[in-house]
Amino acid sequence: MLYLITLSLTFSLSLIVIFWLLRLRTIVKIIAPILASIPLILLSFMYSTYLVLILSVEIILLSCAISLEVVEESLIYAQSLIYISLAYIFTFLLISRQYPVLASLWIIASAFFAPLLARSRRRESIYSCVKYVTFSAIGSTILIIGISMMLMPSLRTIGLMLLVLGVLYETGVVPLHVWLPDVYRKSDRESVAMLSSLMKIIAALVLSRLFISMSVDASYMTFLIFAILSTITMIIGNLGALFADNVEHLLAFSSIAQTGYALAVLSIGFLNNSLMPLCLGVLILQFLSVAISKCALFIGLDSDGRGVKPMVLINALSLIGIPPLVGFWPKLFIVWYALETGQVWLAIIIIINSAISVPYYIRLLRIYKVSRTSNILTALMIILTVLVIILGVVFPLEILRECVGILQI
Repeated sequence: MLYLITLSLTFSLSLIVIFWLLRLRTIVKIIAPILASIPLILLSFMYSTYLVLILSVEIILLSCAISLEVVEESLIYAQSLIYISLAYIFTFLLISRQYPVLASLWIIASAFFAPLLARSRRRESIYSCVKYVTFSAIGSTILIIGISMMLMPSLRTIGLMLLVLGVLYETGVVPLHVWLPDVYRKSDRESVAMLSSLMKIIAALVLSRLFISMSVDASYMTFLIFAILSTITMIIGNLGALFADNVEHLLAFSSIAQTGYALAVLSIGFLNNSLMPLCLGVLILQFLSVAISKCALFIGLDSDGRGVKPMVLINALSLIGIPPLVGFWPKLFIVWYALETGQVWLAIIIIINSAISVPYYIRLLRIYKVSRTSNILTALMIILTVLVIILGVVFPLEILRECVGILQI
């Protein structure tokens, strides 16, 4: 199967380059999503039980690609290559178990978003791109140092903390969160839609696969360190969003808060090795649910205002954790596992922070603005919103089993 995936990669890129040289823009626009779907289709045939999860990732990937093409068609060739490459990164993340390969894939994935953030060539976009690259380099360095320390028994706890920080910097974990509000505000919204959605899923997959491949031991001290870090991340994110004066800053700080919830379930896994796979599955589900809603909200910022408000409300309710939307389930399992392991204080903190998020997500309806009419972008937002409902109502337990099952691939 790995041979077929590699062969399809060579075939896809060769076709794109040929049509690129022939300047057949329309053909590239049509075949790029099809070619990029090949590895995910092969993966779904290989692991048919993960079809819902793979299709969800494919929908997010396709929505981001189309939103970029609609806004600026002059970059269609480059975006097609990025689209295909990201699809293959997802595929190799799902089938790889070796931590050097996982770390390399993470660094490669991070590098894809820098040119997209500065594609408008505005001074603000270039500034946010430079800021992103700087923190990306810091995060990658921390990740490599953390993996090195993990190989030394006396430094495993410190190495584990650095490993988590190195991966989760992209999602806004404290103290590596200061770049996020500026990048969200000053970059193009379509690029931020891709950054805020795809990188969350990639981060969850990398972190989960690294933990499984490196066999992390259970420890109450490790739990306490990450639980405190998750609490600080939740509080800073929610308070920042509560006092945000524009929609971009609100969404940026809410991303930081959502990372806090993910870090909380990760910390619970350190209390019991048998519970770790379930916690990692919830971690993937948490970032997947956030990715869908954040992608819809950022894409919707440049869509037609008519009919957008109900979709904003649905995605905001999912981010709060209102049942039966998909965002409800990971928060339910986080609180459940916290109570099951006797960490009542952590469950209370999560519930309080979820309550704090209600006012600013409701306020999102009032400050949410649109700047351009586009029926295609509105349609993409509708598709993502429907996905939030379907995954929450029809496939909640099934998709959690798929998220846990990824760790056994």
